[in-house]
Amino acid sequence: GAPAIPRGRRSFPAGGRTGSVTVRGSMDLAKEEGEFELQISDLDLRRDVVESIPGVGKELWDELRPEGMVSVSGRVCYEGAKGSPVSYYLDVQLKNTSLTWRPVPVFMHSVSGHVLLSNEMALIPFVTGRALDGWFSAVGRADLDGETQNGRYEGAVEFRRLDLRGLVRELAGRDYGVQGRLSGTLEVDGRLGRPEAFRGTGGVELAGGQVWSAPFFMGLVDVLHLSVPGAGGPFDAGRMQFGLSKDRLEVQRFQLTSRGVELTGRGSVQLEDGGLALTMVAATLPKGGLPIISPALKFILRPVEKELVKLRVTGTLQEPKFEHEVIRLLTRPITSLFDLVTSPFRGSPDGED
Repeated sequence: GAPAIPRGRRSFPAGGRTGSVTVRGSMDLAKEEGEFELQISDLDLRRDVVESIPGVGKELWDELRPEGMVSVSGRVCYEGAKGSPVSYYLDVQLKNTSLTWRPVPVFMHSVSGHVLLSNEMALIPFVTGRALDGWFSAVGRADLDGETQNGRYEGAVEFRRLDLRGLVRELAGRDYGVQGRLSGTLEVDGRLGRPEAFRGTGGVELAGGQVWSAPFFMGLVDVLHLSVPGAGGPFDAGRMQFGLSKDRLEVQRFQLTSRGVELTGRGSVQLEDGGLALTMVAATLPKGGLPIISPALKFILRPVEKELVKLRVTGTLQEPKFEHEVIRLLTRPITSLFDLVTSPFRGSPDGED
């Protein structure tokens, strides 16, 4: 048979799109087998470059839209007699990369870290970057199915001080003038190429908020001013636990506070049209802060709400519709206002059972 090509090394520039490419290895022409070590410095990511990655390139481009400069090192094996002749293990170093993740189309930039790629797996040990004037870090992996290209993925993101105004503008396509900083976590899983399989869970906290100018909060404040004496000031702090799918935000629990008012609730928001299905309870806060709860008995020690209002919200984020019911007397102990969201009221607007 033909002799093997001797092991050697070649380096060359690549038309200005890459600093240099170094290949070292050998090829047995008779057996159609070869193994090569590969090093690429300063590779300019573009769609054609990303989609050329065997097995996972098209999905990476569709899900993340990666662009920028990276360096690549690793090993490539060739066995021409096999149905899938190329196998590889690559370490991709992100230098100054940008991404736009399709499920939550937020632009991320100044991304650095490592991505490990092989025929069977894409692994993100750790990446960090900037988004919406804040910071984020992430880990993740995708198990690749070579036949269907429908492998599972999972990951987690921690974000700090993201700009609420920018996020609303990205998601809603318009500027509502809201302000604040968001910090929290998001865990996701799904299948590559199948947006309907996407699932996420997480929690978020709002600091320094001014959200009254959005249509939802303008309507809410109007209702509270009529129903809750002493309600005033914009909601400036809050927190939320949520679930996320391709077309729905499931609000498992949220809490917002303003000057003298606490608002607690749960429900859902349709991502496509902003459709709302929320249940909330609002209450004036006592002087000195939140209600005092007994650590032993686990219920509120004294009546601290001058007035309670239960709200049901339908319509959309742009045109919300509010129905409210004033509750002036509690007939049972509660551990928090959220108890009144998750179970029926035992009281009436007249204060009678």
